[in-house]
Amino acid sequence: MADAGRITLADVADFSLGDLLVKPSTRQIVRKDGVTEILEPRVMQVLIALNRAGGNVVRRDELTASCWDDRIVGEDAINRVISRLRRVGEGIGRDSFRVETITKVGYRLQSPTLPAGGKSAPVSSRRWPGGRFRLGYLASAMIVALTLAVLAYLMIGRRPHVASAELPRDGIATTLFLKARDDLAQRSQGSLARSVAELKRVTQIEPDFAPAYASLADAYLLEQEAGSLPDEVAFGRAEQAAERARTLDRDLPAIYRALGFIAYWRDGDRAKSGTLFRRALSSDDSDSLTHFWFANILADNGQDADAMHEFDRARLLDPGSENIATDMAWADWLAGRDATARNQLAGIVAAHPDNAEARDCLGMVLLADGDYRGYLGALSARARLRGEPGLLARASNLNMVMARDGVPGLRSAMLRDALREQDGVPSPDHAEAAFLASIAGDRPALVSVLRLANRNREQWGSAGYRLRIASRWKGDRQVIDLLARLRAPLIA
Repeated sequence: MADAGRITLADVADFSLGDLLVKPSTRQIVRKDGVTEILEPRVMQVLIALNRAGGNVVRRDELTASCWDDRIVGEDAINRVISRLRRVGEGIGRDSFRVETITKVGYRLQSPTLPAGGKSAPVSSRRWPGGRFRLGYLASAMIVALTLAVLAYLMIGRRPHVASAELPRDGIATTLFLKARDDLAQRSQGSLARSVAELKRVTQIEPDFAPAYASLADAYLLEQEAGSLPDEVAFGRAEQAAERARTLDRDLPAIYRALGFIAYWRDGDRAKSGTLFRRALSSDDSDSLTHFWFANILADNGQDADAMHEFDRARLLDPGSENIATDMAWADWLAGRDATARNQLAGIVAAHPDNAEARDCLGMVLLADGDYRGYLGALSARARLRGEPGLLARASNLNMVMARDGVPGLRSAMLRDALREQDGVPSPDHAEAAFLASIAGDRPALVSVLRLANRNREQWGSAGYRLRIASRWKGDRQVIDLLARLRAPLIA
């Protein structure tokens, strides 16, 4: 069994792993030919924990104890780190190590330098601290866990849901399901496509396995976010998968997270969305993705304090998440904290140049400031990163308009496009069109859009748009009155 002592990278000895020299204090992996890769701190901690076990299995709770300071973390956080570590093993670490999943138990490191029951050889004299408190630590953790379980029972009135089968019965389906979860955690267009294919195969092998359908719903929604699927297709497929999961296991929390997401973003049903998210959280309050998605809809709906509470819960469960940091910065902008949002997003883009969503958010912040050229730059970069044909065409077209007609022509083209996008939509939302008219200073166009939205009986979340319109036209009673009628109800 692995030692559950907290891993401090600066105190861990360098060690060999196949053809690699692992240097924890500098987070480097150096191959014999000199090729070097720097790992993220959490990934290095997990590699150390697995190596330290000497070829034995490390349970997930042991990983959270040693690598996450025993914080409660969701499956996505661990899966994402394991997935990253596997990519290292397939790249610079090829033939030096691989990470094996032990179904329903944990993970094991396999390497030529790790014989069964043995340890890899240290190459420096630095010592590992903290092992002597292990038994007391585990005993305390058990007491805390038992106390939390009793409190949960008393407060909620029933035990948190445990799925009847956490993994498929079939061995091949189990391998595919775990691989799909790893791919899902990466959240790139390619990895999401692989995850969907793997999950579909799981449902073919074991059609009564509810978690595969729930994961498939998540994958479709993430494909929509990544630009791989149009909204209507992604929402329809996700809803179908979630409802299939519900016929098999009505208490699976992930079902209600997916349906809550759809209820808000597709249907505009705030009350239903809030009910579904809270049902998911009442069954499993330790899922970072549920807190994260709920935070997003609360922020969009203008409920800043509630949103930040959910973001904080998500961060606690998934520390260091780039996705959460990006959306928290966007939530700052939605709530009017412009300077904070701008600085945070610029920092994320600088540190992670391939983060398309951060560029999208930063572009909208720049647009609100009247920086149309900055917006176009962000849009073009996002389009290149996404590689989505429709987005690439839009960026190209707007750049041509800017070159030909300047900012006035660009303003007109963007407003025209925003209005056209809502033509024929069953539940139109003209908030973006109103925002574009507002930042252009075009009052007649703004009033026209606001009147159209009122005739449609639209209800707007879009807290950032509403806030900027209200600020720009605060002395204009007609604009303020028309805008106030469009405010969506709060999510209870």
